[in-house]
Amino acid sequence: MALRTQTKELRVLAADAGTKLRLFLARNFRDIMPLRQDVISALRKKAVHVNGDLTLDTHILKEGDTVRVEMSLVDLYTRRLQVLGTELKFCDSDLAVVMKPAGARMCDIGWAVPATLLVSGDEKYKDISTEPWIVVNEIERGSQGLVVLARDAKIQQELAEKINTGQITFRFGALCHGKIEQSLVNSVTLQSLEAASVSGDNSEETTPLDLWCEYNRIPADIFNHVEIHIESVTRSPNVGHLTMIKASVGHAAHASLVLRRYMHLIGHPIVGSQTYARPLANHRDKGILMSLTGVTLSATDARYEPVTIDVPIPQKIMSVCEREVMFYERRQKKAREELEQSDVLPADGAELAADGIPAAYITGTKDFCGHTFRVSKNTLIPRPSTETLVSAAVEFLEKAAGSQAAPQVLDLGTGTGCILLSILLKVPAARGVGIDISPAALDIAQANVALHGLASQAKMLPSDFESFAADEKVLRQSPYDFIACNPPYISPHKAVRMTRMIEHEPQLALIAEDGGFQAYSAIHRSLMANMEILQPAGCIGFEIGKGMERIVRNIFYDWTEVGAYNDNQGYLRVLVFQRPVLC
Repeated sequence: MALRTQTKELRVLAADAGTKLRLFLARNFRDIMPLRQDVISALRKKAVHVNGDLTLDTHILKEGDTVRVEMSLVDLYTRRLQVLGTELKFCDSDLAVVMKPAGARMCDIGWAVPATLLVSGDEKYKDISTEPWIVVNEIERGSQGLVVLARDAKIQQELAEKINTGQITFRFGALCHGKIEQSLVNSVTLQSLEAASVSGDNSEETTPLDLWCEYNRIPADIFNHVEIHIESVTRSPNVGHLTMIKASVGHAAHASLVLRRYMHLIGHPIVGSQTYARPLANHRDKGILMSLTGVTLSATDARYEPVTIDVPIPQKIMSVCEREVMFYERRQKKAREELEQSDVLPADGAELAADGIPAAYITGTKDFCGHTFRVSKNTLIPRPSTETLVSAAVEFLEKAAGSQAAPQVLDLGTGTGCILLSILLKVPAARGVGIDISPAALDIAQANVALHGLASQAKMLPSDFESFAADEKVLRQSPYDFIACNPPYISPHKAVRMTRMIEHEPQLALIAEDGGFQAYSAIHRSLMANMEILQPAGCIGFEIGKGMERIVRNIFYDWTEVGAYNDNQGYLRVLVFQRPVLC
């Protein structure tokens, strides 16, 4: 006969003497009262006795006191189940199917089955054992989905065998990166997946499938038992498209792992932070957008009736789709407004905008620091955050006013020239040089010089980060008072996750090796080889990406940091370093 109450008794030791009763309970009775609310409830229900007597929760305990708690399992389990949030979808004498909420631990799911039956009030479960049931199929903690459980180890083995022989099938709903055509998934073969697993095209790993299957105790032909159906395709401002799929997986207890690897191998990983998944830029560290939504157990013998359980795709996943559509439409509206305000809208502008081409590339112009600049597909589109670098340069030059009649500015990787030219427009006495490795970008920069009437103040020259400090043409206008630089700082690994956001812009201006720090290191080497390119008190100001400040500071460890500036979103965006003093 199963116990309907849970009792625990402890004697107060010297270390706990002087402790209030409520605190003592919270510290020493967590095994039967894990939640603060459990302690409060036990006190209210008069389930706590000290030396056989009821007392207040503020009672001060003495060494040798006996504290006894006798909890009603129904009350205890009811509260825990409310917190856990599980839902029993099916149960018979041998197996159960539970809906696990995202965040719940698998060890709690096994306990939830007898707990749910006990608190149900059904007379046939009044004497049920409170021993946890055994999980048959694992799903990620961050995932919401169905979990199959067995009453004991023997039943677990029987169900595991039914999974291995394909008598139990799992069905999923998942949100994946990209626009997936049904014809693509229909054409997938085991051979093509094996080739993809060792091609190096996927960033997670290149473990051959046979070894991966052996390590995870999965049948070698497991992907022959995966079926994918395309449900819908959603536009996304981050990755272009997102595809909702419904999938079935047989012959694998780790069905969610199988599906994640399958979608990763065909180039359309599921949205999430787990292995073989890929997060959205605005949806990191929030679990995985995949749910086990269906289970079918075939009738194979007299002991098991056929069982089919299906639940809807969780609202969490649908909400992400709705949000992405909203953001996409908002971005499209903004692009259309920019196009409508442009005097240079080409005839096919609306069509190009619908294809995701940035409005700036359609109109050929972009506003920056209150001025309009010409842009092309060969130049980076000016960003509002980069205006922080202009402000930092202007602040420095204004502080240094009077030390030199015409302060000199050098812009490394000038692109459109918007940084240098904006500085010159704000500091009319200044003169400057912009360098870039791209002849096409220099053509645009030169056009912007003419557009703003700065031919007497600005020069655009071909050079690069490795050699500019030794370039005679660049040195003719030295020493410079301030060097401005917005270098490429997106790492190749990060660029893979930002494809949609940067696919139309020149990769040379965005992506850098060495984790995104290649340009900073090259510029430091060049400057240390010829510091005379700067005035003795001259400075260099860099734009940096989020979280890059520590390593950039380490690269310029021998320079003095004299400024750090946040952008319009509150992120640290610009670091300014002053040239070291020569001994």
